[in-house]
Amino acid sequence: MMSVSIIIPAHNSERTIMKCIDSISNGNIIIIDDASNKPNFLKQKSNILKKIKIIRLKEQKGSSYARNLGVKHSQSEIIIFIDSDSYLQISIQQILSEWKIFKMKYPKLGAMAGKITFKDNFMTKVLAYSETSTRMFHKKPELRKYLGITGFLITTRKAFNDVGGFDESLMRGQDRDFTYKLYLKGYQLIYNPKLTSLHDVGKINLKSLLKRNYVIGKTLGLNLELKYSKIRRLTWQKYVNNLFTYPLLIIPIALWQSISIFLDYFLKDPKLIFYSPFIFLSKLSYRFGCFIWILNDRN
Repeated sequence: MMSVSIIIPAHNSERTIMKCIDSISNGNIIIIDDASNKPNFLKQKSNILKKIKIIRLKEQKGSSYARNLGVKHSQSEIIIFIDSDSYLQISIQQILSEWKIFKMKYPKLGAMAGKITFKDNFMTKVLAYSETSTRMFHKKPELRKYLGITGFLITTRKAFNDVGGFDESLMRGQDRDFTYKLYLKGYQLIYNPKLTSLHDVGKINLKSLLKRNYVIGKTLGLNLELKYSKIRRLTWQKYVNNLFTYPLLIIPIALWQSISIFLDYFLKDPKLIFYSPFIFLSKLSYRFGCFIWILNDRN
């Protein structure tokens, strides 16, 4: 079996980290504790984690720094990134088997990601559609221009080094940025729905959902949409990255995105008729956050 390292960045993850570890069947696990408030939590579990490398940071550096540091401390050719609140629903052996299959078909394979699942309740369904809707029902593997997930992402050491790893200046969107860079380097990116993981977002209500999307919009803004607009053919972005016109377009853009999700998936999930108003509010809060990003970017 190919050697594989599993990199897990963690910050205040005591609620989920042990479940995450338990979901990993084998491999060299490296946990980067990004200055958690309870630094002794993992130390107390030392008997369980005696075969796991734990690196503790004295000050919080962010998930990109943690992932890059984890790779530096690994020796394997295959690298798997898993978030501390994600649980694998497939074995490491199955992951490597899928990698081998697609590597034969796509010699320039640089990264592979799979389907995210959520606990089956109303607000997590809204979250799933508003943030990861394009992965909800796709049942066949697809070539992609980017993979918007580091909760469960497979790559190689060579590909990782070729693009310089994750951009540590980004607080959001590091996953998309990383895979965009792979795409520009000529690597092939695969979405494979056989690779599944459960994202445990904990308790979520409308207020926390709107705040979550607002913060993402405020910190990420139009950064990646503008940076990689030619890849995604988002020519319309040049018209909305404007302090005066963007406020007028916040509602139309949020409405258009919400309607697109409804039209794409309603036949597969009729409950979307109930989710849609909340998806719209979620998109609206994200776009309002983007407007704050534009304001800050102009200062």
